Formats: sequence, C-alpha cells, structure tokens
Amino acid sequence: MDGRRRGARRGVGGEGGRSGSTRRRIPAARPAGDAAGEGRSPPVPAADTKGPRRTRGALALIDSFPKGFEPRRVQSDIIRQIEEAIESGYRNILLCAPTGIGKSHIAATVAAARGSSFTVTAQKILQDQYTGDFGWMKPMKGMSNFPCLDLYDSKKIDYATAASDPSVSCARGNCSREVRRGGVTRTVWCKYKPRVDDYEDGEPEAPPPGADRACYYYDQKYRALNAGHSVFNYPSYFQTRKYSKGIQDYLERSLLVADETHEIEDQIIDFVGYELHAPMLRDAGLDFSGFEITGMEGIEAAVEVTAEAYNGMVRRMEEEAERANAGRAEPGENPLIAAYKSRRDRLDTILREIRRDPSNMVYQVKREGGWSDSADDGDIVAVSIKPLDISSYIKEYFDYPLQLFMSATIDRTMFCRTMGFGEDECRFVEVPRSPFSPESRTVTFHDVRRLSYRSSREDYAAVYAKARQIAAMYEDQKGLILTTTRRHCDDVAGAIGDRVRVAYERDGMGRDAVLKRHAEDGGPSVLASPSLWYGVDLKGDLSRFQIIVKAPYPSMGDKRTRAKADRDPLWYQYTALVKLLQGFGRSVRGEDDYAETHVLDEGAKALLHKMRRFVPRAYHDVLGWEDGGGG
Repeated sequence: MDGRRRGARRGVGGEGGRSGSTRRRIPAARPAGDAAGEGRSPPVPAADTKGPRRTRGALALIDSFPKGFEPRRVQSDIIRQIEEAIESGYRNILLCAPTGIGKSHIAATVAAARGSSFTVTAQKILQDQYTGDFGWMKPMKGMSNFPCLDLYDSKKIDYATAASDPSVSCARGNCSREVRRGGVTRTVWCKYKPRVDDYEDGEPEAPPPGADRACYYYDQKYRALNAGHSVFNYPSYFQTRKYSKGIQDYLERSLLVADETHEIEDQIIDFVGYELHAPMLRDAGLDFSGFEITGMEGIEAAVEVTAEAYNGMVRRMEEEAERANAGRAEPGENPLIAAYKSRRDRLDTILREIRRDPSNMVYQVKREGGWSDSADDGDIVAVSIKPLDISSYIKEYFDYPLQLFMSATIDRTMFCRTMGFGEDECRFVEVPRSPFSPESRTVTFHDVRRLSYRSSREDYAAVYAKARQIAAMYEDQKGLILTTTRRHCDDVAGAIGDRVRVAYERDGMGRDAVLKRHAEDGGPSVLASPSLWYGVDLKGDLSRFQIIVKAPYPSMGDKRTRAKADRDPLWYQYTALVKLLQGFGRSVRGEDDYAETHVLDEGAKALLHKMRRFVPRAYHDVLGWEDGGGG
C-alpha cells in the first residue's frame, strides 16, 4: 500500500472511497513464468488478481504473447520492432497494420509485459472482442448500457426488460443530489452506488449499506479501475479521464493502447463539442431571440445563462424532492432531475472550453431552413460548437509512459500533425502486406462520373443506374452500399428497390436495429449507409459485395470542416482518403472471407493517385500498383 490519502467518503463528494483510506497500487511487474494472457486472471490470492504481470527485462516481449495462441511470423516481427522501439526510449509507437494481422493480440502482449494498461477502442463490439479473448481485461462502458436500479425497481420490471428499455438506463437515473443542512452543502449519492475502494481486493464483501445490490454501472466501472488491465470505448475513456475527482490514483497505468487510431480526431470533437437546441432553452424559460448569436461572445452568453437557469431548476427540484422525502438522505426517483443535471453539466463543460480558447472554437447556426447564418432562413433552432484543433486535448488524454496507437490506415506525418506530436517522438511500424489475398478483396473502378457538389441530376442518375446493375449481379447475396449523405442513401435505395435497408435512424429503426435485422434475415438484403465506413464488421455472408457511390470527402457544409480545410488543405484530402480505404475493408474480415468492391465515382481513383504517398503499402496490391507493398 502506498499510504496516500484518496477521495472523499461516499456521500461527501467525488467518486472516492473511505475518507483517509489507502489503496494498493496497480502492480507494474509480473514474476517470470507467470501466465501472461491466459484468458482470465488465475485463482490466486487477492493481491495477485490484477491480471498478467512481468518483471521488466526478465523476459523478451514475445514471451508475454497470450497463452493459448501461437504468434505468427508477422506478429513476432511486429513485436520485435515494438520491443526495439521501447528499448530505444520511444514513448509513442504507431502501428499501421491491416485487418487480419491480429493487432489485438499484439496489444495484449505489450499490455501483459508492461503489467498494467488501458486499451481504448472505437466500438463497444471491439471492447467485447478484447474481453472475450483476454479475460484478464475488464470492460468499462457508459451509463446508457446499464439499467438504473432505482428507476426499474420503481417500475417493478425485471432486468431483461429494463436492459432493453432506454427510459430506465443509468443515463436517466439520478445518481446524486446536493443537500444543504446547517449551512453546509454536501453531495448525497444513490444508495446503490458502491465505493471504488470496495473493489481493491477483488469482489466486494457486501452491497452498499442499505442496498441489496450494487449499481450495475458503477460495479463494472470500479472493477475495471481496480483491475490491472481495462478496456474502454473512446467516450467512456474521455469521460472517466475528465471527471476523475476521487479516482485519480486508479487511472495510473504503464501503457495506453489506442485502437482504431484514425477515429481519434472525430471522437474528441464529438466528446468536446456540443449542440444547443431551442427546446433546451425553452425548457429553461429562454429563447435564442434573447441573445445576439453573431459571434462567439453571443454564444458564450447563451451557454452561460442557460447553464445558470438549469442549475437553478435543479436546485429547486432537489429541495422539493428533499421535502417530499421527509429528509431521507438519498436521491429521489425523478428522472427529470437527472436530465437537467446532465444538461447543466454539459453546458458548464462547453462554457469552460469556450473560455479556455475561444479562437479554437467554431460555431455554426442551424435555422428552420437548415445550417445557415442568414436570418432569411428562419428562426434559430440549434447552435453547434466544436473545437478546430484537437492537439491541446491530446495532452490531456494521451499522457501515459508508453502509448501504442494502432490502425490499418495511419500515416506518421499526418498523425503527428493532427495530434501535435513531433515525428521524432514517434516510432512508426508498418506491415507492408495484407494477410488476405488480393483475389479475396478485389476493387473495381467503374469511373461512371466524377462526382462533386456541382454534379447534375443526370450524373447521379447514371451512378445509381450502375449501382442497380451491380446489385443485380449479386441477386442472391447480401451486400453493402456506402454513401456520403442520407439523401444519396435514400436515392440509391430507391433506385435498387426493396432489398436495400437504410442503416440510419429512420422509420423508428436505428442503425443497430437495422444491422441486427440484416444479420438475422436469411434473404439477400443490402445495407445502404453514410456511416458504415468505420466500425462495422460484415463477416462472411453478411456482405459479399460493396458499392462505393462517391469519394467520401468531408462536407464543406460543415463550418469546422471549411475552417480546417482552409488552414490545412492536405488534411481535407487525407481525411477522405482514410475513410475510403477504411470502406474497402468492411466486408473482408478473415482469411477465408471474400468480397468484391465496386467504386463508381471517378473522383475516388483520382484521390488515391493524388494521395498515393499516404496510402499504406498493404493496399497497393488491390489497387494494381506494381510494387504490391514494396514502397
């Protein structure tokens, strides 16, 4: 034990445990010969249940390869290069490796060797893959993934029903409230919330005092924080790092693995950015017409006043709940309090970001007629606020002693430019060939039209006709159509017919529901989506063909995109390139898998040739470039 004082007592503030208690540090070493990566932590005394550990220098890195798996030659070579980089003193290692190389096993090897780690992925399904393959890694997911005990107990429904009902998720629950007594304000937590230090020795001895169960969300969170190796998705990771009062010591790790690195910029923008909607102002008795939304000063004023209004409403509602509860020291069950608290806290957060560096924030106004600054397009219905440059946030979230960044599409120069790293600070490791044969993942360029915002209806009609012709070639097979906008998605779906399923929120079905229906339906359904370029694995018969309608350039209708492209034109081209290359790989996910990709927009081929020096060598064979991966 390190003897340091940690967070406050539960019910006093923060997420910490007993006042004045100490905690055991996450072990940073594993005795030689311990089983690194056996799928679950061994049943040994509580002090040794943190997952695989090793004594640095006692074994070669490859000796920590997960037990039960045999490293392939390419994996051994990558691990050797990573070990050389570590020994040379590199803190940031960039691994560019195509699908099928087994990047997760490489990450698990480094994690086991380092003794403690956080792994961050872009998708919850990838979290499940890590924890399924390596049971000593513990998952950490957000509140929306768990039912709130307080809410679903009050509805008298079972867990299975509650787990599929978003109206009773922890995101809707009221975890805490402020109570003022005798001139002192303190935070009172829900009775189901455990203490983080209850999990230091593995399983807690008992539920929280006065409760028969522990909150599902905090239970998995505290298990993950007390484990030696934890797996987050990007939103849950950013959330945990940003709101770390009382748990700072639990965030110490020897390694950070950032998987799907190509998504970091978008993930940070989504996390930091905010959209202020007119109904939110109305709920607080306000209206956009009361503010001059003509610059960042007016935006700041609107955010500040709205946050203060929500803070006042929350305080009044909590006082009313306290009176109704006759002084009971636990939060009430009013989900509106939780919703208003969430809005208040997000408004406070974006207000701090605006004040931190207003020159780095970009705002865009949405009116009744669409995204527009012109009053001629109607009243304001929303204001979007986003950061332009993410490098200042990188220092906040990516600051571990060793960091491994992994993606099939990562270029050292562009990555370092975006992240604010010096290229000499990063060791670049690239796998030059895909483990999948080029015959199993062919790419055909049809060059129907060169599409842009100036393209005519006739241009798109020709492209959609070609899409219909290609889909007919696979009349008995499932497939995927990638578009750049919802309108194009709807148009191509209309051109092909009923077998197309649009994969975005429409007709009461969200993306996940459409994907599930596509997987379970035995018919030749075809997914069409503007959002499936990343983060979806259509293995086997889930997709035997892909149609890429248009080169996926970011929309210049987005004010941040315009500002970033003006500042760095190469970023605009590179962002489109990465998305296109990621799209190529959605339907071939294993050595026995196969699919054919058809590209309709002539501009996609032009983009590839213009940006050839940024195309990873593992793609060269399917693009017909003679070097086939030799540079």
